[in-house]
Amino acid sequence: MGSGTRGWHATSPSDHVALISARDEVRLVDTTGGARWSYGHAPWGPNGFESGCCWFDQAGQPLAVVPADSYDHCRVVQLDLASGRPVAEAAIQGEPAGINPIHHPDGWVGLSEGEGQDATRAWWIRAPAVADGHLELLDAGWDDWVFSDVHKSGRQIITTPHGRGPLLVRSFPSLDPLREVETRPTTRVGTSRRASPET
Repeated sequence: MGSGTRGWHATSPSDHVALISARDEVRLVDTTGGARWSYGHAPWGPNGFESGCCWFDQAGQPLAVVPADSYDHCRVVQLDLASGRPVAEAAIQGEPAGINPIHHPDGWVGLSEGEGQDATRAWWIRAPAVADGHLELLDAGWDDWVFSDVHKSGRQIITTPHGRGPLLVRSFPSLDPLREVETRPTTRVGTSRRASPET
C-alpha cells in the first residue's frame, strides 16, 4: 500500500474493492491494486492529527475520517461508491493519533479515538434514512474513556478507562452506566479475560 497509509483500512469482498486511508487521500482500489478513484484531503501528520480511518457501512457505502483543512477538527465523510464524490458529512472535535470504527448491528458505527496521553473520545455515525447531505452523529462527550466493544444486540457497549480502573458497561444509545466490571491481573502465559456486556 505504500509508506503513506498509516490508518484503518477496509474491504468490501462483495464488491471486490478495498478502501485505503492514505496520508492525503482516501483511495478505492480493485483486486489488481489499481485505483478506481481517490478523494483528496488535508494530509495527516501535522498538529497532532496523525491517522485516520475508513470503512463500509451496512449499505456498502464508503466513509472516512479526514482532517479539516483548518486542522481544528475532523470531518466524517460519506463518499459515493461509484465516483468517490462526497455526499454527506459531519464534524467531530478530535485530533486522532489513531481512530478505528466499531460496527453495531443496527447501522451505527462507533468511532473509538485516541489522542496519545491527552484524551480518548468516541462518536457514533450513521447515514440517515433520507439523504440530506448530513450524517447522524452521536457524541459521547467524554475524553477519558475508550469505546472497546459492542454487544451483539447493539443495546450495550463496553468502555475502558484511559488509565486505571474497572471496565464500565453502558446502555446504548443513552450511554448511561449500567455496571462496573473489575479486572483481575493474571500471571499465566497465554490466557486472557474477556468481559461480556450482557449475559
